[in-house]
Amino acid sequence: MKKLYLETYGCQMNVHDSEKAVFALSGAGYEMTQQAEDADLILLNTCMVREKAARKVFSRIGELKAERRKNADKQAGKRPLPIFGVMGCVAQAEADRLFERSQDVRLVLGTQAIGKLPELVGQLEQGFPRAIDVRLSKEAEFFELQAEARRTEHIAYITITEGCNKFCSFCIVPYTRGEEVSRPFDDVLTE
Repeated sequence: MKKLYLETYGCQMNVHDSEKAVFALSGAGYEMTQQAEDADLILLNTCMVREKAARKVFSRIGELKAERRKNADKQAGKRPLPIFGVMGCVAQAEADRLFERSQDVRLVLGTQAIGKLPELVGQLEQGFPRAIDVRLSKEAEFFELQAEARRTEHIAYITITEGCNKFCSFCIVPYTRGEEVSRPFDDVLTE
């Protein structure tokens, strides 16, 4: 199996989105690893709330590359660099700039595109240089997570609504998560 390394920054929504990403990629032949140097795919699930969020993403990618090279030098053969991907709010807000500022970033995944993750990674594995999906839709595409895919036994985040229509001056949610969309009651109850 291919290995996935995932770091999550920010709110509970990002934690839940990371669960969804792991579940989506498990169907594409990926399993989690706790060691970045073992990964074929490294995803950073990002948050825009903190100052200099995008800069921290580039710094972390540089650190991960340096670790990978250091460990590769210790091993007999050099492994190729993994696919680096950025998802979450920084990806949504800074999409094209991520590609411009780092040649290592090959995947940019917006907040409403987790269901497309296996398809986008597949494109990269087939030789496409980059893949991106940062569309914000007024139509909800709630990605449902199976109970057995939860990362913890006693805690489960359940999406009821996504986005916001208020556009408060201090808040980035309407810009990074889109307009407010509610999930059907029966779907919430079933989950």
